Amino acid sequence: MMLDGDGRLRHYHFVIRDGDRIEHEDGAVLPDDEAARAHAVRIICVIQADEASRGSYTMEVMRDGSRVWCIPFAISYPPN
Repeated sequence: MMLDGDGRLRHYHFVIRDGDRIEHEDGAVLPDDEAARAHAVRIICVIQADEASRGSYTMEVMRDGSRVWCIPFAISYPPN
């Protein structure tokens, strides 16, 4: 487990953009950037399963005000 230079876990925020900023309010305390990416992918999977509208989105993973990951994703319905 990688911790920051002080040996602490890091706090990440997850921002979803579809033209407007929608922040995942609580954020998460995680050991490193890779764990934050995995957490973002889990959030994306939940959104894709529950979202009622279609469209293209971007998940930005933020740490200390800086973007560490930018993950594009889409929500679509299966063809009839």
